[in-house]
Amino acid sequence: MNNKYIFVNNAINDGIVLYLQAKDDPGEDKVKDNTFMVSVISMLILIYGDEITNTYYTRDNDVFKKLITKYGYSDENYQKFIDVFDKYYSFDLGERTKPIKKKNKFFNPVQKCLIDMLVAKNNKEAVKIETIIDFYESLFTIKNKNFFKKTYTLMTAYNPYEIDEYFKKQGLLINE
Repeated sequence: MNNKYIFVNNAINDGIVLYLQAKDDPGEDKVKDNTFMVSVISMLILIYGDEITNTYYTRDNDVFKKLITKYGYSDENYQKFIDVFDKYYSFDLGERTKPIKKKNKFFNPVQKCLIDMLVAKNNKEAVKIETIIDFYESLFTIKNKNFFKKTYTLMTAYNPYEIDEYFKKQGLLINE
């Protein structure tokens, strides 16, 4: 994406741009909705609401940070998420043109950060079970019902079971 202004960092900026494009696309092709970048932004929106995209439109990095940390997610964890998501994105860009792709060691850590954000919110105020289920179904795991997400997980994650196990250890879902 070639924007003159980069909101937060390249990963956040381009993820939001891709999310908005997928959201505005009236076509039947929903593959874009299943990309990892779009899913990360979708999960942020499940946790924090449309304020995520509002901060993009206002180009206010400080408000974005305050939003991510408002439920007790620490400044250090915020920076970790921003850094690891950017590293995932940079690595992914480098792999796109290669015929044989390597696994992305930043793939699972990005999702762990997102899960930790949901846990922080749930500890502050009860998250609706529907939101938790939507969030869980947005994750890229080996157990995802979505064929694309399951396949991408197998190709990208060093441990394709790690995120499913990590999420379940948080105790957010009683039954599957």
